[in-house]
Parts: sequence; structure tokens; C-alpha cells
Amino acid sequence: MAHDRFIYFNDRPVPDARKDYELWTFLEDFMGEAGTVVWNWDQSRFYISLDGNVSHPARRITEHGKARQLFIGEERGKPRGRWIEVFVGDHIDVITRDMDPLTSAVADGLVLSIVETFGGTCDPPETGDTDAARLCNE
Repeated sequence: MAHDRFIYFNDRPVPDARKDYELWTFLEDFMGEAGTVVWNWDQSRFYISLDGNVSHPARRITEHGKARQLFIGEERGKPRGRWIEVFVGDHIDVITRDMDPLTSAVADGLVLSIVETFGGTCDPPETGDTDAARLCNE
């Protein structure tokens, strides 16, 4: 299931991915050597590929429940890479699609860094992080 993290800029312009490359540069510097940032002109979004494949912390300690279902695709010999999508329109949408906790944590951190750098407001992350929730609600 996809998880969208919305950033709204209200009275401010959305950082323009095509005009001055400021957002692109920011994303590359945020990821450093942990991932690769590519702009897709046709879909108005960045694709950020993270190193490694999707993993799940409960993979080896449980044989039932949600954790078991999360990695069932990998058991069939289909490891999935990690990626984050950053849609740029009248707002920014940072998207993870059925990803692991590590990818989700990186995406949550990316949202907070965008808000700190460019301003705007965001929906609080689902991690329960009270500092992050406070930042998103400022």
C-alpha cells in the first residue's frame, strides 16, 4: 500500500524542480551516497533509488501475522529494491509504495528536512515522533 506524505506551501511557491534545480540539488545532498536521484519529466516527479532491497525486521522471528505477509514476495525469489517518489505539483507528495520501515523512515526524514529548508506544512508522520509532529504542525 502506498503512503503519501504531503507538504503544502500555502502562501509560498512550491520549490520548482525544473526552473533552478534547487529541489533536485537538495534531494541529492540529502541522500548523499545512500541513493540516486532521477527526475522524470513526463510524470513531474523524482525517483530516489536507495541501496539494497526491501527488508523486514520480523522476517526471521515470526511465522505468522502481518510481518509474514510483508515479505512474502521476496520468498518467491523476487527481491524488491527500495525507492521513494517525490511528486512536485501545487504541493509536494513524498510517496513510498509498500516499502519497509527503513525506507519509510528515510521518507519521513526527507519530509521534515524539506519543511525545515523550504518552509510549508506537512501531515505528521505515522511514526508517532512528537518532535516531527510538532514541526509538521508549525
